[in-house]
Amino acid sequence: MRAIVEHNAITRTTHTLNEFISIIIFIVYFMAIPYWLLLLYSFQNRQSSSLLKLYTFVSILLFLLFFSVSSLLAMLAKSAHKCYPLLYSILMTRSLTYRQRLRIESMISRLSGPVIGFYCLDLFPMNSYEFSQLILISVANYLFIIGLFK
Repeated sequence: MRAIVEHNAITRTTHTLNEFISIIIFIVYFMAIPYWLLLLYSFQNRQSSSLLKLYTFVSILLFLLFFSVSSLLAMLAKSAHKCYPLLYSILMTRSLTYRQRLRIESMISRLSGPVIGFYCLDLFPMNSYEFSQLILISVANYLFIIGLFK
């Protein structure tokens, strides 16, 4: 029961943080990634100046940092729903009071609802599937940029 209370507190904190972080994720996801892809192309271009290449290298490091943070956010969403099977097993195997059963069933219903984690401006959750989509879309856009400028 203590774990349910802690999980609820962490979920509330995540929801509060999501109000601010979702805007940052949106800006980076839809505005900064195309910019970084263009910089990556200019880094590979032989006609670019060395100052632009240095600036591009720093930007690529920021891009990799964003990918790392996105990966961590995806793992957070996965771990928030990790206790779902465990709650079912506790509900079925142990003898619990009526109040304890209701609390566990309430927790199960919350876990089966929307993803607990961070969202991109409430458009989609940052989970493992969206992270893999981010990588695939970035690679496809980069290949598009290469084809566009050649």
